[in-house]
Amino acid sequence: MKVYNKRGDAGLTEAKPHLEAVVVVEGRRDAARVREAAEVDVFVLGGDALTPEKIAALRRLARVRDVVVLTDPDRVGEKLRRALDRMVPGLLHAYLPPEAAKKNGRYGVEHARPEAIRAALGRLRKAERKGPPALSWQAYVALGLAFQPEASFRRARVAARLGIGPAGAKAFYERLNLFCIPEAAVRAALGSDAREGGPTSGAGGPEGKEADRR
Repeated sequence: MKVYNKRGDAGLTEAKPHLEAVVVVEGRRDAARVREAAEVDVFVLGGDALTPEKIAALRRLARVRDVVVLTDPDRVGEKLRRALDRMVPGLLHAYLPPEAAKKNGRYGVEHARPEAIRAALGRLRKAERKGPPALSWQAYVALGLAFQPEASFRRARVAARLGIGPAGAKAFYERLNLFCIPEAAVRAALGSDAREGGPTSGAGGPEGKEADRR
């Protein structure tokens, strides 16, 4: 666990975008890549899971500064992101598109170009858990984001335009509501692909196995 200062080892600041927040990444190479993209402090989780000490440190940071989670766009990264969001109140989230962080079949912040990282850090989202869902499951299905052969493509399109990262049908529905993204915003992100109506039989909720169909 280490927070890397934005001035770098040599104490010289390059002409990069400045971010007051602390960015949380998984590894040291991720941290180095983020610091190439922006003038920002970075908190490295390291490889020994989310220890109580790390969680306590992040909670202290979150009380005095914005803390941004930027994990790898893969299953491990998403699992870490969800765990952090449960344990540390008030986190902000930045997402890298998988295609922007891929090299030799592997995904990681360390593989992303600086401009992709800057774009992700410029589209931050904060989880909101109060009130009813911003988007109903019925509307979600009617927009073709589940139970359709092209549902995966539609979700990827919405994810790219809203900057929230793609996911399976159930996970993506939960993510839209986590960030309180309403139906109108999803419809706008779909653009000409937005549809009225659609098959909803058997789609009573996101708990069923069909909800994860891509």
